[in-house]
Amino acid sequence: MLIQGSESLGESHVLMHLWNAKQDPACTQLELKDIEFDPTLVSSFIDILPSKSWTSLTLTNCHGGSIVNDVIWAICASTNTPIESFKLHQSMSSVDSMTFAAIAFGLKYAKHWRYLSLAVQTIDHDASNVLARALARNTWLCSLNLGGSIISPAAIGPLSFGLRLNRSLSELILDGCALEDDQIAVILQA
Repeated sequence: MLIQGSESLGESHVLMHLWNAKQDPACTQLELKDIEFDPTLVSSFIDILPSKSWTSLTLTNCHGGSIVNDVIWAICASTNTPIESFKLHQSMSSVDSMTFAAIAFGLKYAKHWRYLSLAVQTIDHDASNVLARALARNTWLCSLNLGGSIISPAAIGPLSFGLRLNRSLSELILDGCALEDDQIAVILQA
């Protein structure tokens, strides 16, 4: 189910759509797009998250400041919910270190994750380091899609280290990452 925010879609409508998604037994995939999060909406989302067997959760250009990290932490920390696919696409705003810490937590403990897609403005050295450490320990993720993310040159080393130690990834997508040939070579060697 896609819940897309707009100026005409108020909080009560988003809450109603979340409630409908929770009640619909056939709904196992949830995409929140352009949603303006506030404390009430975050609380409602966190309440419905463990009450259903979500197989796929997608956040696309959701905003609301640092409170969006509460939603991401809830998704990444829901180790009992069999989420197989998590997609975070934030092209309008930057993703901070708390977001990468949450994703690393999910990579370490959410053993149902099979597919992770991150399309963010920048993956810098620090973010890559956090991500790489989690990837090095992960033994269940099959596909990592970083397509659309700008990976800084300083992030290549840590990322390749994490990929070298990971034994479960069978697919790595780097479309549109603005990588040079020598950077791709480092990743391929990993």
